[in-house]
Amino acid sequence: MTRAIASFLSGLDAANVIGGSSRAELMQESGLADKMTRVSTCDGATLRFLEGAILPDVEVLPDTK
Repeated sequence: MTRAIASFLSGLDAANVIGGSSRAELMQESGLADKMTRVSTCDGATLRFLEGAILPDVEVLPDTK
């Protein structure tokens, strides 16, 4: 079922974010990773990102505007 959902998502004209190490591995193995907006191995960080949280690792990066 995960492969079917991934295949469906990869064909959408929309942003998509895949989170979790097992799902990231599946995206690589199935050749779909390049068709996704973002593939992350971190479930928790991905959920916090989608909620709009400022992630600590990103917050410390310098502003280059």
